[in-house]
Amino acid sequence: MEAQQVIEKLGGTIAAARILGVKPPSVSEWKKNNSIPALRIFQLRVLRPDLFSPSTTSGTPALVQAPAVDDQRSLVADGRAAEEVRA
Repeated sequence: MEAQQVIEKLGGTIAAARILGVKPPSVSEWKKNNSIPALRIFQLRVLRPDLFSPSTTSGTPALVQAPAVDDQRSLVADGRAAEEVRA
């Protein structure tokens, strides 16, 4: 699923921003770049697991943006933090 589809399923730019606690211009940028930051994907997996059911996840990894260089956390392919996998 592409970033634009995820945002629309959340109810659009403003609704997605409210759900994730960010400003609408951030969500607009994700939509434009077709890329949602990994931390926000993680939030969505917790808040809206229905968006990531087996029938809707075929393209999910493609829309995940890599963590920032100064971000010490690492993510595994399915979006979980590496620490989670080790536990």
